[in-house]
Amino acid sequence: MGNKKVQMGLNDFRINPSSIVSDLIGGWENSDYPSGLVQSCNKYVRYSISNLPAEGIRLLISQRIGIEFMVPAAICYLQKDPFSGGDYEEGALIRELLKIDVNFWNDSKDLYLIVADLAKKILIEAENQYGNRPIDDYDCDVDFETIKENIEDGMSVFGTSKHSTG
Repeated sequence: MGNKKVQMGLNDFRINPSSIVSDLIGGWENSDYPSGLVQSCNKYVRYSISNLPAEGIRLLISQRIGIEFMVPAAICYLQKDPFSGGDYEEGALIRELLKIDVNFWNDSKDLYLIVADLAKKILIEAENQYGNRPIDDYDCDVDFETIKENIEDGMSVFGTSKHSTG
């Protein structure tokens, strides 16, 4: 018996993986506003939730679109790729997750506990794998300091939840 990781899936959160994001959030009116951000949101809400790329999850969280569905999607994604940043630097997805408004976390204790544990594991994994590499080690795809800063930045919001232990 080894340390086999048990990963949660969308079904564990009572979300049908084939559900389209726009259906989950109760509909979506496409905007023709000529902005890359708006066009990206229009695009990602048309994906099934299980097929959203990290950038789609990160972007929808950052815009506070369907948070109650994006948090479980982010948890599932980060279990497979803990350092994911979407189109940004390593750790950007966990940072965006941690920066969700404290009121959401106050109303979502179970998700709060899962995310708190996940953030700790990601930080430990990053430090174990990449923390001792020299700054000029260009063979390293992951920058521990960037991940650490992203988690610490996110924790400045996340840590204010009433569920926070310290």
